[in-house]
Amino acid sequence: MLIRDGAHQEGIRQLQMVLRVSHEQDLNTYTAKAYVKLSEAHLLSGAPEQALMYQERANRLSNHIMNADRLRKIDEMAIRYRTAEKEKQLALAENKNLIQSQRLTQQKWIITLLTMGILSTLLTARTILQKRRVARLKLEIKHQQELEQAQKEKELAAMQALFSGQEQERKRIATDLHDSLGGTLYALQLQLAKSKAPEEQHHILQRALAENRRISENLLPPTLTQIGLGAALQEWADEFRSTWPVSVDLHLEETSYELPEGTRISLFRIAQELMNNVARHAAANQVWVQLYKTTHSVQLTVEDDGQGFDTSSTNELFLKTVSSRTRLLHGTLHVDSSPGRGTTVIVEVPVQSVSPVVS
Repeated sequence: MLIRDGAHQEGIRQLQMVLRVSHEQDLNTYTAKAYVKLSEAHLLSGAPEQALMYQERANRLSNHIMNADRLRKIDEMAIRYRTAEKEKQLALAENKNLIQSQRLTQQKWIITLLTMGILSTLLTARTILQKRRVARLKLEIKHQQELEQAQKEKELAAMQALFSGQEQERKRIATDLHDSLGGTLYALQLQLAKSKAPEEQHHILQRALAENRRISENLLPPTLTQIGLGAALQEWADEFRSTWPVSVDLHLEETSYELPEGTRISLFRIAQELMNNVARHAAANQVWVQLYKTTHSVQLTVEDDGQGFDTSSTNELFLKTVSSRTRLLHGTLHVDSSPGRGTTVIVEVPVQSVSPVVS
């Protein structure tokens, strides 16, 4: 009744109690029924793997019970046969009803054989139905796995489109700043030089040119695409030191020449976000950044001596962008932290991965 009313977990708990009692009392029939009910309960509660396991147990125990019952009936038949033979011998000695006794015995055998034939047919039919049910459960599990895989692929495609659009927009803005605003500021510089403007105006214009160049390079560092990931991280660390009161220690092994451009961009963005998180939230004095290549992968590690956090209670949105970029690179993300002892984040990406985030 609990299973039909939708209280699956309570029904499962009570069925487990019934199963334990039937095991202790060696009540195989009730055990088999409990397995079947547990299979139905798990299937209704959305756990097809557990449903399949209990159904297979029920099948095996039912077959065992049927075989035991069949052997018992055969033994009973043998006993009846021997008894009939004794009765026949007594009848031969005691009375003249031998023919009638033989006919009765034959009729018993015919009925017994017919009964066994019917039981055998029923057992075969039940086995076929059980196999079909198991096959249906396996098909449902496979279908559920396919749906989950399709959902993951859909999420990856959405993240790919998002990051690709972001990088394209950064590139467009950086180009506009360099070509349009930068050209305008340079022309203004030439005019000021010709008009012998005050020195203060020249300084202001120089600061504007430098700021324009800084913003443009932050959006898409030319070093990243022209030289490599290690050089770009070095430049970013210099700017980070000038912005935040956090010491940066770099250990970089140049691997960019072997990496696709999209992979370099993604690893650079991951390092930027992790270091910014340290500066804004970790209350750290020191951050260590390591980049090196193993036999089959590139590993980026960002470690700090900040306040740390409890990873078991961290909000799901924490490091969501880092996690998404890592998934697109077919890599792995490992976070090690606890309150009071800092945080270590390790991103490992296969060397042969080709990032879809190519601007």
